[in-house]
Amino acid sequence: MEHVKKLIGELAKEDLCAVPKGKSARKRWKPPPIGVLKLNVDGGVFEGVGSSAGVVIRGADGAAVLAAVRMVEDRWEPKIAEAKAILWGVQAAADYGVRRIIVEGDCLGVLNAIEAQERGDSSLHLIFDDIYHVIQGFESVSWKYISREGNKVAHELAHCFLWVLGSRVWLSNFPDCVVPFLDHDLPINDE
Repeated sequence: MEHVKKLIGELAKEDLCAVPKGKSARKRWKPPPIGVLKLNVDGGVFEGVGSSAGVVIRGADGAAVLAAVRMVEDRWEPKIAEAKAILWGVQAAADYGVRRIIVEGDCLGVLNAIEAQERGDSSLHLIFDDIYHVIQGFESVSWKYISREGNKVAHELAHCFLWVLGSRVWLSNFPDCVVPFLDHDLPINDE
């Protein structure tokens, strides 16, 4: 019975992806330090369509080295979509050979839970366990919250391939839907 109560408590938690009240978030993407890559992720849920994940990895010069999108028919809760986007992003980073990474997303509750190594028995926590397993292969990982405005490339990737099921990965010739946002984020365009 205690196990059931704990599981119900986990599932009843407040919306982990709600925009935090009074929390100021960076509104502009900033490049990582030299020797570190930055992974931006975003999950999306679309009524009658499914769920998606957008992922982009960029270096200290602001240039993208990898962009990816995944679309599935399942319609997940937003926190599940965000956690799956993080999982897929860290898997892509590991496959790309990244050793030092900053993971940035716009779902503060999920990022905080992962950073705290939160454990549990829910579907969400099983995804967290997969993330913990993947990040063991990195030399360093840090977690950062950024507003949707600062996470625009990952957000657009999660939204611009809604009718194409499956995964797509780009190492160059990035999709037209994100090129303007990638260019805008370059350090030479800082205000």
